[in-house]
Amino acid sequence: MSLDAVSPERIGDTGVLRWPGTWRVYVATRSEEIRADAERALTLGEGPGHFVSVGEGIGTHLARAESYARSRHGLRRWLTGHAVEGAWSNVNSATVMLYGVLPTPELCGRATEVLAIGRAYLPGDDPRLVQLQARVAAGDLGEGDRPLMQAVLRAAYTAQAMESGRVRSFRNLLLGGVLMLSAIVFGLVTVGAIWPDAVPMCGNQSVVQAQGLMPAQICPTGGHRPGHGD
Repeated sequence: MSLDAVSPERIGDTGVLRWPGTWRVYVATRSEEIRADAERALTLGEGPGHFVSVGEGIGTHLARAESYARSRHGLRRWLTGHAVEGAWSNVNSATVMLYGVLPTPELCGRATEVLAIGRAYLPGDDPRLVQLQARVAAGDLGEGDRPLMQAVLRAAYTAQAMESGRVRSFRNLLLGGVLMLSAIVFGLVTVGAIWPDAVPMCGNQSVVQAQGLMPAQICPTGGHRPGHGD
């Protein structure tokens, strides 16, 4: 059984990546990897028996991820991360579902990969992570560990999304600060250019003037009074 049989739309035939963004390439590549692994697992026919529903779910998530990656998005979606998070959320969900149909030997072989992902995003005392570490250390992984691996992946991907959200919020805060400061500077420059006396840029040289060496004011343009060019 293949994903073509359980999903009406095959991703990868929906067009080329037309819009810039390295994340789009990663999403497209990862989607193809998941699809290939899922088709192979479904063909082998090992593991749980709900292959059709899982295959449909994987195909749906990959279709949504590719849709996000292949569509053009405006400034608001860029600021909120709607496109990026939407694509990766579906890719990650498809990955978790993939672990539900992988053959048992391959599932056990990927335990260290799941463990590495969990360690990257989960606290060291997370009970799911601790239990998986113990199972990997014992070397007796089996079919019964499938839900545990999926739980670790799901929790790690959720933590990753929250971390990305915090970074994005900080980025937006910095951008907002830059725009606000730029507006203030632009306003001061405009006022100073129209009304030079309102924002004088000249330096007071009264002490030097008393010695008869220089005028009372030195302005950036070389004049003795504020000017439009200052």
